Amino acid sequence: RAATLHPIFAGRASADWLTALDARGIPCAPINGFDAILADPHVRAMGLLHDLPLPDGSQTRTVGFPVAMTGYTFRVERGPPALGEHTEEVFEEWLETVSQ
Repeated sequence: RAATLHPIFAGRASADWLTALDARGIPCAPINGFDAILADPHVRAMGLLHDLPLPDGSQTRTVGFPVAMTGYTFRVERGPPALGEHTEEVFEEWLETVSQ
């Protein structure tokens, strides 16, 4: 079935499909890639974007926790690990679990 539908959907831009489906009352929404999420005005207005330091000292942007709570601020507390940074730790945990 996907092979039948794919050429049909590929024939029009996603914005065209969203408009057409919405006009007919069909619930729909785009599936955004990470680049589109970071560029989304609503995501920016909600304050969901955070700078994230990388192991090499550079910075990137990431999306924070999408739920707001009065009196509490969610933070990105640590960046992604460097390649292999937790390998030994993971192996030790797995081996311990397997041996039990």
